[in-house]
Amino acid sequence: MTLPAGTSERRLCAILGHELRNPLASAMVSMSVVEEMTAAGDPRGAFLQRARTDLERLSSLLSSYLDFGRAAESSKHEALDLRELLDQRCGQQAKPTLALRLPIDPVTIEADPGLLGRAIDNVLENAFAMGAERVEVDLKEDGGRAVLRIRDDGPGVPAKLRDNLFKPFVSGRGSSGLGLALSRELLAAHGGSIELEATVTGACFRILLPVKVEQEAELAVATSL
Repeated sequence: MTLPAGTSERRLCAILGHELRNPLASAMVSMSVVEEMTAAGDPRGAFLQRARTDLERLSSLLSSYLDFGRAAESSKHEALDLRELLDQRCGQQAKPTLALRLPIDPVTIEADPGLLGRAIDNVLENAFAMGAERVEVDLKEDGGRAVLRIRDDGPGVPAKLRDNLFKPFVSGRGSSGLGLALSRELLAAHGGSIELEATVTGACFRILLPVKVEQEAELAVATSL
């Protein structure tokens, strides 16, 4: 039997996340105890801080593994205005060079706000991590779809990575390589997609999401009666 694309990777990440979660939590608790027992000024404190930083990085990677493993399992979709979600997520970036352009009218979609927000966060964080100084986020509705473009003025995506950019564990900067792969899976779980558009400079990611049309259909039916 052939598994759907990404299934084996998701299973691997789910297994890794489950097996590593408890020992990592135990290590974090033990680290806290040792830090409390270490007097201020103790030269060993610097090594403990490095160890804590490494554990926190592992915790962040573990969260990415778990999220990727269950990317397609969300059933908490609700009607929401994509403008509000973008305004919230972009505001949390705390980057003065992040420009947000939104339409006047609501862009209503069906989504899990937490998971969809994570997908957007990953694209934004990837842009700044790759060296972008300015990121522009542009939303519009076109043909029954929400069209979201995230442009940056960074170095762009190396040619050798473009074909595999959204595959798990592909990275050009030494990270886990799950950020954009996770975004793709989360968007697919919402009936959406993400692609890298051709640009002269920087990078531009186009995200498509279906808009919520039930209310419009109900209104049309009621009008015809």
